[in-house]
Amino acid sequence: MSVQLTIRQPGSTQEALFRPAALYEFEQSPILLGGPQGSCPIPETSQPVGRITVENETYVLESLVSDSAVQYHSKTLKKHEKQVLRSGDCFTLCGCPVTFYLNYPKTGVSWQSNTLAGLAKFGIGLILVLQVFCIFVLPNFLKKGQYWSGQQMRLNIIFKTDQLRKQLHSIKNPDPLVQLITKEYQQELLQRTAYLREYSEVLTRSQRKNMLQALTDLEEQIPFLEKARIASTLPQLQINRPVAEIIEKTKHE
Repeated sequence: MSVQLTIRQPGSTQEALFRPAALYEFEQSPILLGGPQGSCPIPETSQPVGRITVENETYVLESLVSDSAVQYHSKTLKKHEKQVLRSGDCFTLCGCPVTFYLNYPKTGVSWQSNTLAGLAKFGIGLILVLQVFCIFVLPNFLKKGQYWSGQQMRLNIIFKTDQLRKQLHSIKNPDPLVQLITKEYQQELLQRTAYLREYSEVLTRSQRKNMLQALTDLEEQIPFLEKARIASTLPQLQINRPVAEIIEKTKHE
């Protein structure tokens, strides 16, 4: 722990008021104030006027003269009278204001403090990165549909369309009406696929939802189309029957 003394020149003139103070720093005590042999020079002194020593781990100011050269808070110290000093105290030596400071040694920072400081810096940096991402990057992704839930719906539509096309192609029902209905569904799937490819980036969420619902309804009808018998069996033509009836009538006649 070192001692720092700030000494200002006496006087009330403008030059004296704005003159910078002299700064002295001492690592050891005692500190002799004033005089040619003093540790700290005091203007207009021919002999030491004061001394700063350490007693019981406390800094003490001692007056070395019997006149009013040493004053502490407007109190004149007699010769060999002592006054305890605290950091920031001011006293006067031969009219020169002196300020007493203690410079405490800097202690090392613990690893806990360093860890907390590092975590705080990391958290602040992470928040700043997230803010930049949300302000500049995320709007572009949302505009392109990469992080929009509608993009997942679009992928579901493509997957379901391909799956339904395969299922309709595998239907082997001989019923002619079922075959016509199957052909119509296949044509509808082709139209939906072409429409989706052309307008996939501008489709609204409700449009994609309606398209998914239509594909789901079609998927539910496929088991019916595989087993349905809509058209009844056509009667066989009996061309020979009228000829047989004429022969029979001829025999009776």
